[in-house]
Amino acid sequence: HYGRGKRIFELARDGRIAEAILLTNQLYKDLFSKNSEVLFRLQCQQYIELIRSRQPAEALTFAQSELKMFGVEPYTRNSHFVETLQDVLALLCYEDPESSPVGSYMSLQHREATADSLNSAILGYQQMPAQAAMELLLKHMSQVSSVAKHEAPHVFDRLRGGKTCIQ
Repeated sequence: HYGRGKRIFELARDGRIAEAILLTNQLYKDLFSKNSEVLFRLQCQQYIELIRSRQPAEALTFAQSELKMFGVEPYTRNSHFVETLQDVLALLCYEDPESSPVGSYMSLQHREATADSLNSAILGYQQMPAQAAMELLLKHMSQVSSVAKHEAPHVFDRLRGGKTCIQ
């Protein structure tokens, strides 16, 4: 199962969203029915990829056929869905969407975050931790290091100088 999930993640990370959705539906049949947030993110990302590839007519058709479901109940009860949908759809209005006020949706970091959310949903579906233990440890170490640098910078200065913390 690991290789399948990794392949889906790679497709999403590379902007091949339609393929990622198709493969996810084939391998994890009810994942999206249990996690509409991930489906919403992927559908928005597919629209973004159409904008990125300068296919406005296809993007509009896609929005009318696939994104319209997120503009009605029960999704409209969630302000996150409504705001995100408005922002993403607005990309079509700009000649240069990357520099627009909603241009952050066009970033590769946004695409990667979408791929990460799909990966986490797949891991959850498989009843595995959404993050690997090593990944959690590295995040924790990074956070501790950041706090320590701000709270006790002298400790790091002494360590860099080869001296012990106790003098």
